[in-house]
Amino acid sequence: MLERVRMIVADSSLPMQHVPDVLADAIASKELLQEQLRRQQAELEELRALRQKYEAQQKELRQRKERSLCAQQSVLSCA
Repeated sequence: MLERVRMIVADSSLPMQHVPDVLADAIASKELLQEQLRRQQAELEELRALRQKYEAQQKELRQRKERSLCAQQSVLSCA
């Protein structure tokens, strides 16, 4: 691992003494991105649940309208 770091440092203009700072920044950035991803995944799950609830309510409303229409037609045919 240390050899890889040395190779990377040799290929860049970054002095070896700055590597710990750069790595710490990279790790902090990665952790921040992972937390953002977790929040986005939770939000996506919530949105999916809301969509399913909305679709179920739409279906129920459609069925109620159909039953209401059938009931109205039955009343009209009896009159």
